[in-house]
Amino acid sequence: MEETQEIKEIDEINEMYKLDETENEIPKEEDNEDASDNQSSGKLGAIIFFILSAISLGIGLYKLWAYENNYSQVNAYVGGDAYNYIINSNLATAYFTLAVLFTLIALGYLIIGAIKMKK
Repeated sequence: MEETQEIKEIDEINEMYKLDETENEIPKEEDNEDASDNQSSGKLGAIIFFILSAISLGIGLYKLWAYENNYSQVNAYVGGDAYNYIINSNLATAYFTLAVLFTLIALGYLIIGAIKMKK
């Protein structure tokens, strides 16, 4: 008897404030598909940028360590060894900077994906 009275009171309150019953429903799996799509796209973006970071890091290390100016001309641009070392170190610094940038972008994707999942 008391339960029916409580239900009537709740119905009266809902009518007073014109609450929609769908506002109180638990989200269905279809609603969560968007969240999982956002998370997978965030992970995909992060993976792509981590791969780009690894490639940039590898190219930068190659510029630092691989140098021959005798006959093969590997990473040699001008006639003097010192100039070639300076050029290669500058190129390596640029590639390392790109690697850091790509890593920060990938971490940004992961952080934004985590924030979207909490909502």
